[in-house]
Amino acid sequence: MEVLEQQGWSGFSPEAVAQAAGVSYGTFYTCFESEDDRLHHVVRSVAGEMFASSLVPTDRVEDPYARIVEKEIIGRSLLS
Repeated sequence: MEVLEQQGWSGFSPEAVAQAAGVSYGTFYTCFESEDDRLHHVVRSVAGEMFASSLVPTDRVEDPYARIVEKEIIGRSLLS
């Protein structure tokens, strides 16, 4: 993710990622089969980070109805 954040998609090359990770160029292709696969992993990672940062601990919600609704939404999200 650091390479992508610093250099953008055009700099998100196998060489740059392998160098930043401290692994060989061949190891990169063990993890990512194609450019589409790289994009898929990036999108899933970013979406996961966004989802995690949007969660509010239920112990901070004082309204009982809001806690129930929040638990239902989180439960459905985790199951999908």
